[in-house]
Amino acid sequence: MTLAPESLSDIDADAPTVVSVSDIHGYLSDAKSALELVGEAFDRPLVDADEEGRLHWAGGDEYVLVFLGDTVDRGPSNTETLETVWRLREEAPPGHVVHLLGNHEANVLFPHVYHWEYWYSADPPAEIRKRILEDVAAGRLAVAFEAYGRTYVHAGSNRPFSVAAVNETLRGAGEKLKRGLESGTEGWVDAQEEAYGDAESVVGMGSESVRGADAGLVWMDFQHMAEDAPPQVVGHTKTDRPTRKGAVVNANTIRVNEGTPGGESVTVATESAIEALVRGSDGSVERVSLSE
Repeated sequence: MTLAPESLSDIDADAPTVVSVSDIHGYLSDAKSALELVGEAFDRPLVDADEEGRLHWAGGDEYVLVFLGDTVDRGPSNTETLETVWRLREEAPPGHVVHLLGNHEANVLFPHVYHWEYWYSADPPAEIRKRILEDVAAGRLAVAFEAYGRTYVHAGSNRPFSVAAVNETLRGAGEKLKRGLESGTEGWVDAQEEAYGDAESVVGMGSESVRGADAGLVWMDFQHMAEDAPPQVVGHTKTDRPTRKGAVVNANTIRVNEGTPGGESVTVATESAIEALVRGSDGSVERVSLSE
């Protein structure tokens, strides 16, 4: 598959259930627990684990899984988390696993702009950076995805935007970055400056603070989300429980709850409703309605 789907209409499936997980940040065991909630709550699992604990696709064409960005940094299993995303995408039917850009994936693309030298994303293994750049340039790592009237995006926006346009903006930046990396150190640095300007609406940091109200789609903090913002499912801003503001859902719960029993979650959306599945401290599954 070349391009990531922009909406459910691009996927050959009849009203699949859309599951999203955000901000894994290298905490792969917590993500595994979150993704396994689906099989515990419903008849069909989303993923299965093999004897070595690696996750594999088990959802057939009944599910679409959206990774809402920030798969890496902070936790101990960064490369393994990326490999899990890629494996699930390869095993699932075309378009049924969607990988979206977060600000930490963006640091793989723009290390000389962001100056986050201390993160995995600033200096990943060479083959990892190459794979991510190839995915961006080919449109496999995208900005946004639309399903059941909601736009899935890492941080979000107070204004409507075109999914097709922002995905194409990132893809064009990715092509420029890929050529720059292949040309050597000077070309790589120059390409970052140019591509950042091209894609500032997506990857740009805010003018007064990096997560300010005017920041790009992978940077704006949830505190700046307006009550009348268009329907979205986002991550980026950590929360201990899935929450909503107006028509915008935020379920970035892994980081806050990491290291304590339970709290990790996924969102589950159908044509008629959206809810969160939350891991209880006793290992149980709690279902939390997020519908308006």
